[in-house]
Amino acid sequence: MIELSDEVKIFYLGGGFGRSGTPVVEEGKAFGDLLAFKWATDAKGTHVVTSAGKPVLTGDQQYIGNHNPKETIGFTNTINYKRFSFRVLTDGRIGGVVVSGTEMNLAFSGIPEVTAQHREGGWNLGGVDGSGQPISAAITAQDFWQIASGKRYGAGEFFAYDATSFRVREASLGYDIPLKSGAFLSFVKGVKLSVVGRNLLWLYRGKSILDIPGVGKRKMWFDPDMSLGNGNWQGVEYGTLPSTRSIGVNLKVTF
Repeated sequence: MIELSDEVKIFYLGGGFGRSGTPVVEEGKAFGDLLAFKWATDAKGTHVVTSAGKPVLTGDQQYIGNHNPKETIGFTNTINYKRFSFRVLTDGRIGGVVVSGTEMNLAFSGIPEVTAQHREGGWNLGGVDGSGQPISAAITAQDFWQIASGKRYGAGEFFAYDATSFRVREASLGYDIPLKSGAFLSFVKGVKLSVVGRNLLWLYRGKSILDIPGVGKRKMWFDPDMSLGNGNWQGVEYGTLPSTRSIGVNLKVTF
């Protein structure tokens, strides 16, 4: 974004500031940048925790990535053998960051699978306090995830994922039905019956951008193609419907 105006240097898109992740337009920056509250770090990059061992969040939203993919890729192949044909379409995206507001909301109540770890306590985040002194105090999963989630609009960094993903978008298996010459439907030149499947399976899904001590990186559980809005509010999924898989039959008649 080269220039906005003399009065406006940054503009918050699609709902304004303060959500799980905020897409912005900022002068001198890229369209699609995402801001979110983060886990505070010191000058050395070590995560900051309280004296009780709980994570400390930043006081303002900061840059966590851009929701736009760097590249989109698609490949299609068709194999023909006698009267049979097989076609497969694979595609994907490379790069981009998406914040899962759904996971953020559910984490406060301990619903996502990741919150099952350390429920009985003994979780040492290995952080430092504000003066840089190591903290060895242990916490529970409830301590951690309720701070990260903030009930509804928490720290987006904890729920941000690398949206890189590849899938089998479509596959079909077809058969050209032989027609007898001189048959009643002589005006029919060809009949092809196919079984078609769409959005069949994942080949790869990216992981969370934050490597949480004692938990590690989590595989992206949602479809990054599903978005909260159809305008400029992109890069955040929040209660969106899951993508669907479909399998059907196609009959093609050529006259």
